[in-house]
Amino acid sequence: MHSINKYLSHMEACQKSQDFCSWLRNYQRAVWHRIGYSRLRGLKVYEAAITQNLVFDLALKNFSNVQILESKDEKANGSDLLIDIFCDKGSKKFAVQAKIAYKNESFPMIEHVVKKTNSRQIDLLINFAKNNGWHPAYMFYGYKKSSSNDNYGISIADAYAIKINYLSTPSAVTIPTMSDLITCGFSEPAHDILCCKSGNAIFGFNGVLDEYVNKNIWFDFVQDGITYEKIKFKEVNDEGFNPAYLIKIFAD
Repeated sequence: MHSINKYLSHMEACQKSQDFCSWLRNYQRAVWHRIGYSRLRGLKVYEAAITQNLVFDLALKNFSNVQILESKDEKANGSDLLIDIFCDKGSKKFAVQAKIAYKNESFPMIEHVVKKTNSRQIDLLINFAKNNGWHPAYMFYGYKKSSSNDNYGISIADAYAIKINYLSTPSAVTIPTMSDLITCGFSEPAHDILCCKSGNAIFGFNGVLDEYVNKNIWFDFVQDGITYEKIKFKEVNDEGFNPAYLIKIFAD
C-alpha cells in the first residue's frame, strides 16, 4: 500500500480510537507515512508542524487521562515540549525537543549550535532539564524507505545517550540515522514509553507522583481568554529550549 494510503488509514484509525494508547500507536505510524510521502513528492515537512499537529489532534480527542497546557510565553518554541507521565505511583518527566529526519534519513540538526549563546542546542536542552527536574529527551520524527517498522514514525530517545554516543565533543560528531534509532537500544517508539509499556530500562526513572501544574506558567490548551504570566523556568533561552506545551498523561 502506498505511503499516502497508509497515512490515511492510520489517521482514520486515530479518529476511531477510544483511548490514548491506541490513538498514539496509530498516530506514530501515520507520521512515518506522512514523512515518507512528503519525501517521495519533494514536499517540505518540519518538526514544528508535526508537533503542533500532534498537540492539536490530541486535544481534539479530549481523552479524560490527558491534559494539554500551552505556555503563555510568545517566544516559546513549537518544537519543544514537556511530557509528564503518571503511572505505577511514579512520574516520568521529559523535557523533549523534536527533530525530524532529513531526506537522507539522518538528523543533522542534532548538532545545531545556537548562535546567540554559541552553545549546542543539546547542551541547552540538558541544562534546562537538569535545572528544572526533568529528564532530557528527543522526540524523533522519521521514516526509513527500506524498513517497514512504522512504529518509529515517532520515537523517544535519551538525550544523554545521544550526546555520549554521537556528540561527545564538538570535534567528534556522528550524525544519527533512522537505522541507528531502530537498533541503538536507547530509543523506543513513543507509544511504548508514553504508555508505560517500557522505557524504564533506557531512562532509569525513580519518580515520585506529584501534581505539576503552575498556573503562572501555563494555560489550558482547549480554553480561550485566560491570561497568565510568562513562563518562569531556570535556564530558559529563547533560542535554545523554551517549551511551548506541557502534556500530562495519566497512564492506565
